[in-house]
Amino acid sequence: MKYFLFILFLSIQVCLSQDTVSRTLVDSKITIPLEAYRELKADSNFKADSVGFIVNGKDTLVQLEKVPFGKRKTVTVPYEVKDSLFLITYKNVVFNKDKYLSQENPNRMRYWKEPLRIYFNEIVDFVDRNALKDFAIRLEDKVDSLKIEFVKSIGESNFIIYYKDADNNNEYSPDMSTKNEGFYTYWNRNNQLTNTFLKIDKDKVNPSTRVELLKWRFFQSLGYFRLQSNFPCTSYFSKCFEEVKILSDSDIELLRYHYSYGICKGSNLLDFETQHELAKDVISKNPNNKMSFIHEIE
Repeated sequence: MKYFLFILFLSIQVCLSQDTVSRTLVDSKITIPLEAYRELKADSNFKADSVGFIVNGKDTLVQLEKVPFGKRKTVTVPYEVKDSLFLITYKNVVFNKDKYLSQENPNRMRYWKEPLRIYFNEIVDFVDRNALKDFAIRLEDKVDSLKIEFVKSIGESNFIIYYKDADNNNEYSPDMSTKNEGFYTYWNRNNQLTNTFLKIDKDKVNPSTRVELLKWRFFQSLGYFRLQSNFPCTSYFSKCFEEVKILSDSDIELLRYHYSYGICKGSNLLDFETQHELAKDVISKNPNNKMSFIHEIE
């Protein structure tokens, strides 16, 4: 059986691993683009030499076998196959693709690599707090790579949920000072989310909708997702807000895929589409071909 391996480099650094290995050894012959091989050869951790070349159309591919990555910690994960309709939906949710049909898309895939450590300020109602905790735990149970904790001090947190009212006017994020509700989030150069402030002004938001609003904004913040106007209002990915949101199977599937190891993390739209085109090409040539991603573990 022939194995093909697609490797993405510095622009995509990310993977929260469930399995840590100190060395990855690929015993089967693999094929990578010539430019990728040149980048690997420049890395002192890479010890393999080519065993041949293949010309595929205008592309030169390099064949390698037994490829150790030195002491670098990596994990190899099979490509996760999804149909074209699902990928169209995902690209709109993550990259807002339809908005940038005639120009370069500036958006990136953003996600939480580290566990969320959630802190509630003192005036978040007990009912609201428990509702959000139950919702977060439910999401964590359904999405392998999403890790959520609850902490008792701001210093331990990276995700602050705070309410305001006339008697409690503390503003935790100046970027939210003019907003009645919503969230403001930060990310690093690898497009990993690092800090979020989620705010609700109790004097400005209807109490009957507050819990659903809290859960909706929390869900949106998990991937800096672009809300969609063509989704049913009950969906957590929908732009319209209903008093009752329903966590549907399709919502879970999109969120689970966003945190999957079977795709590259932190990518832009072009890289995302390129990796899927390569995977489809590899698999279409022979159903026994295997497509995997190597993720470096920091």
